[in-house]
Amino acid sequence: MASLCEPDSLRRLEATADRLRSARKVYVLGLRSSHAIAWHFHYVMTLLGERSVHLDGPGELAAMG
Repeated sequence: MASLCEPDSLRRLEATADRLRSARKVYVLGLRSSHAIAWHFHYVMTLLGERSVHLDGPGELAAMG
């Protein structure tokens, strides 16, 4: 957590936020254990507008087989 307050980390976080803000569409893919995080990110993005597309179903374990 402390490293998030370092100037370099803050610059990278700001640059990422700028890219997300300027994107026409943001495609979100979360496989296996990252599915819940990806879905939540997609959900929050949809609250800000209709620019987010969630690419997989729940966990999408079949695609990993």
